[in-house]
Formats: sequence, C-alpha cells, structure tokens
Amino acid sequence: MDDLLITIIIAGIGLSIAYMRAELVSRRGRKVQERKKAIVQREWHANRLRLEQKRVPVRLRPPTEANLAGTLSGLVGSRLTLQNNSAGNPKTQEPRRLPC
Repeated sequence: MDDLLITIIIAGIGLSIAYMRAELVSRRGRKVQERKKAIVQREWHANRLRLEQKRVPVRLRPPTEANLAGTLSGLVGSRLTLQNNSAGNPKTQEPRRLPC
C-alpha cells in the first residue's frame, strides 16, 4: 500500500514538471511570434515614413490662393452660415442660411 502511494506521488510530481516545461516552451514560442510581429511592424512603419517624407513638397512661402470645393451633408440643425468672401468675385452675395 505504501509503495502504491509513493508511486502516485512521484507520478504526480513528474506530471507537474512536464506541464511546467510545456508552459515554458509555449511562452517562448509566443514571445518569438510577438518579436517577429513587432519587427515587421517597425519595418513597415519606417518604410511608410520614408515614403511620406519623399512625397512632402517643400514650400518656402505659404500659398496665396486656396480653392475649397465639396459638399455639405449631415449638418441638419447646425445653423451653418455660408458666405462668399472671395476678393476676385465682383458679385458679392448676402450670407445664406441652410434650411434646418
């Protein structure tokens, strides 16, 4: 009877050690995957920044004229006032209110 109890205890210790080893190996694998992912993300980010820096035009002075064109939608109830302040337009108009 004592031999059986000692055998069960030793088997339990052996299973616990095997479980801890498996957890350690699993964590190492996850850390390697996380490191690889972080390296890829850093490379992607660095490449993107390099491309953006190449595309940015160098301006020595601010633009003298700006052209804004587009549509307004989803502004119900905002009481938005549109006004034409163009210096080159001889026909000045009164501010118009959008319907609410």
